[in-house]
Amino acid sequence: LYSGKILLAWDPVEEADYYTIYRGDSDVFGEADLLGESDTTEYEDSTAVNGREYSYWVVAGSIEGVPGIPSAWATRPLDSSRCRCPGR
Repeated sequence: LYSGKILLAWDPVEEADYYTIYRGDSDVFGEADLLGESDTTEYEDSTAVNGREYSYWVVAGSIEGVPGIPSAWATRPLDSSRCRCPGR
């Protein structure tokens, strides 16, 4: 358990060069904010607030500029240190 941090991890997507991570307060992707990018299948959210619940989405991308489809959302309260999120 990390205080104020959530480690997200997901399965790799074939031909993905990077992943864009979004976070929101609801389960609606269109209301989520860009959180960051990762070139691995993990991302540490160090801006999470204790006691608050977030929803996360991961979008695979390629250097050819072809964005992927957002993953299914995953929600975890901050008391959980690792969130397994689908990579598709």
